[in-house]
Amino acid sequence: MTIADAAFTILSRAGGGPLHLSDLLARIQMEGLAELRGQTPQLSLASILLRDERFHNRGRNSWMLAAAATAADAADDLELPAVLPEPPTRSPKIYAEETARCWRIHFPRELWENARRHGVIAIGWPLDAQNQSVKRFHQIRAGDRVVAYVQGGVIGGIGVVTSPFDPERPRADCAATTLGDEFTQYLRVAWADAPAEPQNLLEALRHANYTHLYNRIKNPHTVMPLSRDDYHTLLSLLQVDDAGEPRSASRLPTGWEQLAPYLSLARGMGDTELTAEQLLARAQASDPPLSAALDADDLVAELLQLRLIMSAGPKNYRSRPYVNGDETALLRLCALALLAPVEGAVEQYLLPAQAILPRLAATETPQPVEHFAPELGEADAIRLVGWYAEAGLVTVDGDAWLPSLPDLTLAEATDPASLAYAHLFTTLQDERSGTFSSDLAHLATDAALPPVEAFEERMDELGQELLFDHAVIRRIYRSLLAGRHVVLSGPPGTGKTELARRLPSLLWREAPITFQRLTFSPDLPPLEQVTEQRHGYAALVVTATEDWGVRDVVGGIGPRLDSTSGALSYTIEHGVLTRVLLQHYQDTERGRRLPPPASGFLRRDRHHEGRRYRGIWLVIDEFTRAPIDAAFGSLLTTLSGGQQATLAVPTREGELREVPLPRDFRIIGTLNSFDRHFLNQISEAMKRRFDFIDVLPPSPADAIFEQGIALKEALRRMRDDGFAAIEQHDAAGGFRWPGVLRVEPITDAHKPRRYQWQAETPEVATVLESFWRIFSAIRVFRQLGTAQVVAVYLNVLTGVRVGMPWDEALDTALADGLADQLQVLSRDEQRTLDALLEHAGQPGEFAAAVQAIVRELPPGRRAGYLYALRERDTAIHGTSDLAVREETLLSAAQLGRVFLSDVALALPPSGAFRRRLRDLIGERGL
Repeated sequence: MTIADAAFTILSRAGGGPLHLSDLLARIQMEGLAELRGQTPQLSLASILLRDERFHNRGRNSWMLAAAATAADAADDLELPAVLPEPPTRSPKIYAEETARCWRIHFPRELWENARRHGVIAIGWPLDAQNQSVKRFHQIRAGDRVVAYVQGGVIGGIGVVTSPFDPERPRADCAATTLGDEFTQYLRVAWADAPAEPQNLLEALRHANYTHLYNRIKNPHTVMPLSRDDYHTLLSLLQVDDAGEPRSASRLPTGWEQLAPYLSLARGMGDTELTAEQLLARAQASDPPLSAALDADDLVAELLQLRLIMSAGPKNYRSRPYVNGDETALLRLCALALLAPVEGAVEQYLLPAQAILPRLAATETPQPVEHFAPELGEADAIRLVGWYAEAGLVTVDGDAWLPSLPDLTLAEATDPASLAYAHLFTTLQDERSGTFSSDLAHLATDAALPPVEAFEERMDELGQELLFDHAVIRRIYRSLLAGRHVVLSGPPGTGKTELARRLPSLLWREAPITFQRLTFSPDLPPLEQVTEQRHGYAALVVTATEDWGVRDVVGGIGPRLDSTSGALSYTIEHGVLTRVLLQHYQDTERGRRLPPPASGFLRRDRHHEGRRYRGIWLVIDEFTRAPIDAAFGSLLTTLSGGQQATLAVPTREGELREVPLPRDFRIIGTLNSFDRHFLNQISEAMKRRFDFIDVLPPSPADAIFEQGIALKEALRRMRDDGFAAIEQHDAAGGFRWPGVLRVEPITDAHKPRRYQWQAETPEVATVLESFWRIFSAIRVFRQLGTAQVVAVYLNVLTGVRVGMPWDEALDTALADGLADQLQVLSRDEQRTLDALLEHAGQPGEFAAAVQAIVRELPPGRRAGYLYALRERDTAIHGTSDLAVREETLLSAAQLGRVFLSDVALALPPSGAFRRRLRDLIGERGL
């Protein structure tokens, strides 16, 4: 007997179930019906039952036969009496707007109280599922009605949706533990007080009059729409009224029948700040007095709703600046700026004027006053048309209204109220005509990378913190603008990754633009100025690894471990390139899923950490550590660019979906030139998709500035790490360690900011100058970057901080932070550095030692050695008299120009650094 047949036998004997999975397993094993192997028999049994249509999972590891589950909702249907008694009902009150829709959502009975307590309801489908229930769930809007059906004819509750599903916050800021990991998509709901407990309507729904409703409710789809009649019938069976506010509850201010008393109260405040209680006292003493039904908080809410006052601290309020302007303009401003709460939503408001002004423009014949604002209901529409008439915006004759003037603008005036009204009216008119702009222009998927207008200014800005070759940056910019992807190659520490991270944002940062924007909060004025700016392109930095494949870059099947049950499953996971591309589009949850096919790929700006970007680029650090052809080989066509380039991404359905590659998207890689031999692993076809640009250390001509910026960075890091002795004494970035050294910016209007350093004791100057001579000597053979300089400075300065003498601090910093990077040097280069350490300050002895090293070299290697010396001499002095010939004899003067060997070094005679160097020479290093 198979395991599935054994389970079927056990459940059949138990009347179809339900039985807990552990009980079911125990009975199978007890009776010896089948044998389950492995270490997790319960998981194996659950997996088998899930794939067999004869079984139904009731949740919480409770199982029953599918036939019994189907019959549960219709239990006893065959035994019904000929005529069921009519269930008790009562006519409910409906408060929902005419445009509100009604929905029935299946929800587990055991989780209902949690959902009610947290004010939510959720579904457990994957975020990228394409079934009807998920699509319907995403259609639910604020103000819609929701019926929670907790199975077996039981209604858990009814409520008003306050916040619809937000793909950026799928769990509506609730913890995963609120309803369990399986529920991934949430709505916020204001659940009605009645019914207070789940109500069993099974008997009532079996009546012939309610067959249609019962079939609708018990439909197996998780989310089902209900007609308004179905919802009305359900409420009548529950004998409760609709959720939400009664229609009689006005959404407009009710303290006075007219606007004028509100204006008088606000204008009477002058420049004085008042509390809510003081405002209430003044309102009650006015003529006419305020309605007795309002308390102090109600009055403040109504004045805020009319945009007449604003908060002035925790308890005080003051009038808005325009309140003391022209009275007619202020009346019109209040009428147009009035906010009305969105029915069923929390702290959400609509601006009725947005719908009313188009009606005024289109109306030529008298219209019923009750239809003035149908979105607010008849009672509020009648009140609001009276206020518009009071403001001179319409005329009312009996029960009909007409616009009062063809042109609703006022004569030119400069008082604050007139200016505020004119700006608001013009903005509303521009919005109606489609000429109103309140945001940056939308970027199209095929938008090309724009040229940089202020390239030199951006270079100066970059130079505030980095030393670089302007020509190299221009080459990078050229390649990116030409549509090429770029690999930055160079020695360690030259700032390749920092450039790759900064340039997309810095070069393509747009100028800020200020817009007028309508507001929908009573805490804000009717219009506010907002400044929007795109900060170029964000950069996602990832580090390549040797085990990268297509699944890591594009996507594929990957394992997933359930945090609750520990069950292992497999699903489609997007690779890093796919995630980056998807972040350019709407409805992708920041690159975590493909957008619904119905919506397609709609471009969106990226928002991250308070900044807005045109898009996001992929930066691959250590580019050639990955088997590039294996990982990217399928992307040759995609990386070629063009207007129609796409990336084929696998889906859960086993298909491929084409994701458009934005024309302005780029990949920037970084490559350690010490590992450049790895380029041989990249095919020529792949190399053609990238430009390879070298990023080298700063020129020797900038040595003083390189030392300055490196010392500035070392001091800044020490200060950030809590070393209080470091002072930041200049807003431009100067730092000082009193009694030790200072770093100050050099001001030059025509050049980027540079930094210079000054030691405050001779010992400090000697040690720092000794380090630079040693580091410069290393650069004769290997172009180490500025990051290595910063690392050594940090070790030296921190060594002194913890009590080391200066020479010991330098010696150990070189031994611990730099020596092992010299393993890549050839033995003759290592011997040359050792000779410098031994004979610094003795030019003749140093020259003799170097000449001995050169004589031992074979001709080919000798030429390479001499060439390196000549290149360094030329870089430092602009010219060189070193000849690359076999018979060349190196003079002390020539070597002094290259190695600065005429001054002794501040190092112990047999220190740790020299011992490490000699270990490397003797092949005893790490």
